Amino acid sequence: MSPGIKGRRDHSSASASAKDFPDLDDLIIEKNPPRKSRRFAKSVAFIVGVALVFLSINTYLSSDPLSRPPRVQVTRVQRLLTATAQGALTATGYVVAQRQASVASKGTGRLTSVQIDVGDRVTKGQVLATIEQADVKAKLLQAEARLDVAEAALANAQPESREATLHYRRTKALADEGLVTLEELDVAEARLRRSRAAVRSTRSAVNLAQAEIQAVQIEVANTMIRAPFDGTVIEKFAEVGEMVAPMAGASNSRGSVAAIADLRTLQVEAEVSESFLSSVGLEQPAHISLEAVPGHVYHGSVSQIVPTADRTKAAIPVKIRIDDLDEKVFPDMSATVTFLEEPSPSSAKEVPPDTLGVSPDAIVTRNGQTMVLLVVNNVVSEMPVEIGSPLNGLIPVRGEVIEGDTVVANPPEALVEGSIIQEHFQE
Repeated sequence: MSPGIKGRRDHSSASASAKDFPDLDDLIIEKNPPRKSRRFAKSVAFIVGVALVFLSINTYLSSDPLSRPPRVQVTRVQRLLTATAQGALTATGYVVAQRQASVASKGTGRLTSVQIDVGDRVTKGQVLATIEQADVKAKLLQAEARLDVAEAALANAQPESREATLHYRRTKALADEGLVTLEELDVAEARLRRSRAAVRSTRSAVNLAQAEIQAVQIEVANTMIRAPFDGTVIEKFAEVGEMVAPMAGASNSRGSVAAIADLRTLQVEAEVSESFLSSVGLEQPAHISLEAVPGHVYHGSVSQIVPTADRTKAAIPVKIRIDDLDEKVFPDMSATVTFLEEPSPSSAKEVPPDTLGVSPDAIVTRNGQTMVLLVVNNVVSEMPVEIGSPLNGLIPVRGEVIEGDTVVANPPEALVEGSIIQEHFQE
């Protein structure tokens, strides 16, 4: 076979193979597949895995109810709007202590110490301040020295008096027997009288010296300014180094050192117009609002209608007792008094307007403390509160709760601080 024929045979064989497998030319095997397809596959696998985990947790919780947070009923803290008594008359006034005093010195001198400050509680007889004592202490030493002299003179006069008495008795006995003359008897009698007079004189000198000592001791005591009663210092007028005097006659001297008030006797003094005086009576209940304590209403009653009138204002002063007095009330606070038309059976326990209240079943007592279980973000917190008498189906509460807070109703004993719950509002 010639080479040309061989070549044709080979070519025809190759052509036949291509005809038998027409897709071989299009078959391509890629050695490195694209990265995008691999990331997609991983994302799908991750999502499927997370879904399986959540499905497993849900299946577990559904199969074990004890492991889920308890579902409890909750309720809201709401505002009470009370109006159990109608206001007949409103008047303005100020809080005044019925027992107060400006404490001054009975002596004149320079202050050497001031032992109080505004707001301090003091007791009766407590030393508030002292003035210089050098001069009165010197007078006290002089009076004590004069007492020593008088006592010495008395001690000398008493033996002399006893001797004169014995001498007179002997002389008189001898004169009765005629052994001495009447002149000698007169001399003995005169000596007896002089000795007795000397004893009376020296005894009076002793009493005088003792009285002088007492007077000087009072002067020393007057250098110590003391509290006249139990109370609170509401104002201080003088400092160390200033002069004080009883009448404050000099321009550079002080008349008083401090002002003290008994805060237990605070009352409101208001002025009522003459034309409305018929609407006010003794022991009439009243509501008292203080600008310094917004949102809180105090309860009181009329304690006195002062029997005098102010011609310029055509008003009568009226004093109102504060029944629920607390530490937030101070002298000279401005007050608004609403006199009520008729007494309320529980006026002393009546809830003021705009007070917060909760359902009675939200109040619990634990370890001797009244509280509510506050819910914030499904977490329970124990919140101590003060409660009042039931009103309109709710219990008035005071504490660190605000309107709209969520609290647990009928809380179980197992529900404590930090417990997690599922909320379910009462129907």
